[in-house]
Amino acid sequence: MSELLALLAKIVLIICAFMYLRQVMKSESTPNPATWFMWLIIFTMNTVSYWTVVSGNIAQWAITLTSAVGLGLIFSYALFKGKFGKVGGVEVASFLMAVGIGVFWKTTGNAVAANLLLQVIFLISFVPTVVGLRSGKLRERARPWDLTVLAYVLMVLAIVLDWKEGSALALVYPIINGIVGNGSVALTIRLVHTREEPASGRFA
Repeated sequence: MSELLALLAKIVLIICAFMYLRQVMKSESTPNPATWFMWLIIFTMNTVSYWTVVSGNIAQWAITLTSAVGLGLIFSYALFKGKFGKVGGVEVASFLMAVGIGVFWKTTGNAVAANLLLQVIFLISFVPTVVGLRSGKLRERARPWDLTVLAYVLMVLAIVLDWKEGSALALVYPIINGIVGNGSVALTIRLVHTREEPASGRFA
């Protein structure tokens, strides 16, 4: 059952990647450059360190790999096609904070501690996107973010059903990044749409 849930999580993430890429192509979504650049770096490091956290469980680790590959494709397209939003003070501050934690991450020499520190950077990386949405500088549709949250909920269930020593640490990444981080963006999109279109009752 655990492996089935992990497989479903990977499938949902693949669907999300293609859905979001399509939105970027149609200019329905405006990726924040700071958020996505930090993700490109963080997801790469997280994919490496998470292998140790899940004790070499390929099914659970492959979910992070799927996320990293999808993110890399979207980032590359948005960069070369000029689809990113503008860089502002929030983006610079968030990036500098992430770099500071990243330096500390590099000096720990402990894969588990490093992965936990990465989750702090993950949270910081969502800030520019949330701020950009609230200020009206970015556009997003909620559906891909909703599905991403669903994928990480499945990942959490997969870890819980395959519980063993160290599983508590393995839960930090999907909860912090997957559910809290992506959920905060999905919630912000709905709040912004409610504020701008109070009579429509529609969530993009």
